[in-house]
Amino acid sequence: MHLVLLVGAAIWALFSPEEEPEEFKFELVPPPPAASAETSDDLPTLEEVTYDSQPVEPLPTLDDIQIEERPPIEVVVEMPEPEPTPVEVEQPLIPVEQPKPPEPKKMSWKDFMKQNPDADKEKNKRTKPVPQKPVQLKFQPNLSSVQIDSIPLAELESYSMAEQSELDGYIASFKATLQRNVKDHPFRGSKLSAVVICDITAGGHVTNIRLLQTSGDAEFDRKVVAGYRSIGIFARPPKGIALTGLRIEFLQQTGG
Repeated sequence: MHLVLLVGAAIWALFSPEEEPEEFKFELVPPPPAASAETSDDLPTLEEVTYDSQPVEPLPTLDDIQIEERPPIEVVVEMPEPEPTPVEVEQPLIPVEQPKPPEPKKMSWKDFMKQNPDADKEKNKRTKPVPQKPVQLKFQPNLSSVQIDSIPLAELESYSMAEQSELDGYIASFKATLQRNVKDHPFRGSKLSAVVICDITAGGHVTNIRLLQTSGDAEFDRKVVAGYRSIGIFARPPKGIALTGLRIEFLQQTGG
């Protein structure tokens, strides 16, 4: 049915007469008459133009301008309050109680011997410590009666026997020379003694003589000091080492 209608419509369209388009006609119309132009004679000339000028007031200068003084503006800046510093509160230390050590169990002698059967044998094996004998330093006779600051006792102990013997002989010779140089002093019931200190240089010069301990007799003390000074130069000390702070106790000779 639909196909028949479509075929019929197509045939009708092919054989129907076409209508001719209408023709467009253009008609030329003359322009409207232009307005009459104004001639230059009707315009005014520059000479005929007049200006109504008025006097111009001079412009004010900087000196003429008065500026009103304004009060200073106070600017208040509100600073934020500082935050409070936190204060550390020390916490009290709580003492910690240490646990008490357990008390040792008491043991009877019988129980101890049961656990240690050899304890009695070891006790019998112990020997008593042998007491050590004090070491006695043996110096030459003259060295034991004098004192030398430049040769302390610890250093003198390290000397060999030959070195001690040489130094002892030197001191004995010096004391004998001193006995000869000190003048005799009258004996008054008890021997007088005076301690004198001096230095003997490496070259043998006897210097720095001074009385260290008086005898109680001023005259005897003067004779002893004079005997030291009369020596002047003595033999050189052993090893060429100066004897500083040589202390000698001078005893009064019997008789005289």
